[in-house]
Amino acid sequence: MSNKKAHLVFFTAVYILLFLYLLFISKPSLLYFQFQPAFYFDTHFLSGLLIYPGGLADGLSLFFFQFFYQNFVGSLLLASLLLGIVLVFQAQIRILFQEKTAFYVTLIPLYFLILLYNDYNMPLVVALKFFLVLLAAVFYSRSGNVIRIALLCGLPVLYWIIGGWFCLFFVIIVLAVHLSTRTSLISFLLPALFFLTYCLSAFISARFIFQISLKEAFLYIIPPKFYYEPILFKITPQFFALFLSVPLLLLLWRIKINISKKFKRSEKSNFIFLYAPIITNIFAVLVLCSIMLLSLNRDEKRKIYISELAATAQWDKVLAEAKRVSAYDRIVEFQTNRAMCFAGCLLDSLFCIEHPVGVDGLFLDRIIASQIAMIASDLYFDLAHINAAQVMAYEYLTKFSYDPRAFKRLVLTNAINGQFSKAEKFLNLLQKSIVHKSWAKQHAFLLNEEKLLADPAIREKREFMAKRDFFLHSKSPNLDMLALLESNNHNKMAFEYLMAYYLLECKLGNVAAHLSMFKEFDYPSIPRHLQEAAIMYQSGARRIGSELIADFPVQVFVLNNFRQLNRIIAKNKYDAQKAMQFLKPEFGDTFWYYLISGGAERNDALKQRKVESLY
Repeated sequence: MSNKKAHLVFFTAVYILLFLYLLFISKPSLLYFQFQPAFYFDTHFLSGLLIYPGGLADGLSLFFFQFFYQNFVGSLLLASLLLGIVLVFQAQIRILFQEKTAFYVTLIPLYFLILLYNDYNMPLVVALKFFLVLLAAVFYSRSGNVIRIALLCGLPVLYWIIGGWFCLFFVIIVLAVHLSTRTSLISFLLPALFFLTYCLSAFISARFIFQISLKEAFLYIIPPKFYYEPILFKITPQFFALFLSVPLLLLLWRIKINISKKFKRSEKSNFIFLYAPIITNIFAVLVLCSIMLLSLNRDEKRKIYISELAATAQWDKVLAEAKRVSAYDRIVEFQTNRAMCFAGCLLDSLFCIEHPVGVDGLFLDRIIASQIAMIASDLYFDLAHINAAQVMAYEYLTKFSYDPRAFKRLVLTNAINGQFSKAEKFLNLLQKSIVHKSWAKQHAFLLNEEKLLADPAIREKREFMAKRDFFLHSKSPNLDMLALLESNNHNKMAFEYLMAYYLLECKLGNVAAHLSMFKEFDYPSIPRHLQEAAIMYQSGARRIGSELIADFPVQVFVLNNFRQLNRIIAKNKYDAQKAMQFLKPEFGDTFWYYLISGGAERNDALKQRKVESLY
């Protein structure tokens, strides 16, 4: 097979492999949901990309990233970009060393990119800027000294396009190009001039042109918002390995060529060398497959998928997927609680899952943090706590400006509140997005009072929303739930979250005080956990002479379970640890076990923890 055909077959196979892996396993649509990229043809948005080095590449990345909402299109785009990186690196090696068969070497940077993207915290812009730098390096390698000096003069423009970190990466590749081709004075002079120009560009940008720090000027990688929860972009060893791989491979390939020239190939070795490229290329593809499958962060993928399912109200799937998450995650618990509420089983199944952070898994914003504000806004909107949902959406925009979910939420909340001019502003912004333009058109009716009231979902929110304004009690959300119930005592979700709050806080007196409210709702039977709490309250009230709960029938099987619980406790009264071992298999999903195992004490301890430990 000719080199040209081998080249075509190899890279076609790599592209198909990448595309199928992304489409069916990795799923770029999850990356989209995690980052929520949006590109607006808006003057203010576009001008914001010009006021810092790296902004142009960030904007170009956002334009392509927004299409990842369709998994098929996202797979095509990301596979094309990754293959483009491989092809450009292959061109670099061919230009420098006239090497046409070493396809396997060009896959090494791809290995590190797959490792990084398999953690679901790497934005598209990293791969895009990496590709742009390699493209510039190929152009540099092909050019003569005159063009290279012209590139040196144009380095500040490249710096402005891609930012400090990637400009430094380009300078390092320039050094590697010279060291791998010849070791003369110019091998060090031109790279030194490039480095000096890079330093001057960064220093002048920070001091005289842009409002950025020196650190940002020299080492800007991606927008700061991606370092926050829930994305948590981190500089890992794999990240450094990606950027070191290119210059190191160029230098090592030069050493390999120099060594191979010193040895003459025998007839026998010619046969080996004939098939060695085929074997190494097959091995390289097998390594790629192994990295794809073994490095995939399945738990992180599932967590994002759960949030995506919650965003589309697929509650049964949320409950099914949550059971498959191996490590505890507060957002997963939060979405599971929401799912149980919509599935009608929150007060029957609340203690079927662990609650290591107590109420902080029910209301995420008990400790305000803008990075989780959008998820908190989702819950408040579900509860018809419209003003709180609006506050959280605005809070989210302080960290994640131009987030389309926040814009959509603000369209809805402002329209429900009758603030049509404000809703129109956010609708107009969404209409400037290719991806969200259709949503804006479909919801233009929200600007008309009559059409708005014709929508049953919007009408329900207006009926259930608080009739009086009040400050958001983020640390005592039970007060907000009571205010919502005061406005409309048929707000079933507010009632269930109120009772879930009291159960998780182990406040039996508060549960007893509000038990009668369950009659306002169409429960087929009294929720199990309310019965468990009522029995526990009655048992204690009799001992201390407090007022008992009137007219609250408890099912026979619940009473029998309570008697069995007491028998086990009495039998092991001198060995609490042994008692808990017997109780957990039979009563681990009950309020009783949660209370006995230290639910109240755990919540008190949580209140003393630092804010950061809750995230």
